[in-house]
Amino acid sequence: MWRLMSQDPGIVPRRKIYEEGGEEHNSKAPRKMIVNDVPVEVKYCKTCNIWKSPRVEHCRICDNCVEGYSHHSFLLGTCIGKRTYGNFFCFVCFTIFVSWMRFALSFVYLSLYTQAEMESQNLSRSEAFEWILQNSAASVAFPIIVLCGIGGLYSSYLFVKHVYLMWTNQTLHELVSHKTESDHPRPAKISC
Repeated sequence: MWRLMSQDPGIVPRRKIYEEGGEEHNSKAPRKMIVNDVPVEVKYCKTCNIWKSPRVEHCRICDNCVEGYSHHSFLLGTCIGKRTYGNFFCFVCFTIFVSWMRFALSFVYLSLYTQAEMESQNLSRSEAFEWILQNSAASVAFPIIVLCGIGGLYSSYLFVKHVYLMWTNQTLHELVSHKTESDHPRPAKISC
């Protein structure tokens, strides 16, 4: 996680405004650029003073243009771009593993503790479970099971979504903004 937060996501350096001998620009008139023998329109970023090549988008939160921009992660406080996508995907996989492992261990612990209370106090399963929730420190396992189950489901959703994005060679930004291959040819794949 630390590596992901401290790594450059692919920030495109800004250009000084109207450098000496620099060309004038008209931000309303997109330029044409050749990518894989296909002409592509590129737009000008007024904030960064650059012509954005395909798959470069401006992040409003970081206030930078990022190559291979997927999204801005509020949890991590950084953009997920071309250089950080692999680490982000590994982080999602690790989160899935930890959430479901903690869910399983807490569930087994609570089940074994309930079984032990059933045998020691001659209670039914529901009475033993109710006694544990009211009188035992083991009751902490129940909220952990619920929270880890929710976290595991959300992490699994993120995993499936990002596997789909890698399979179709898209970024989250492209998926949300409905950019298609004809609108925005993708010259380079994003890989782990």
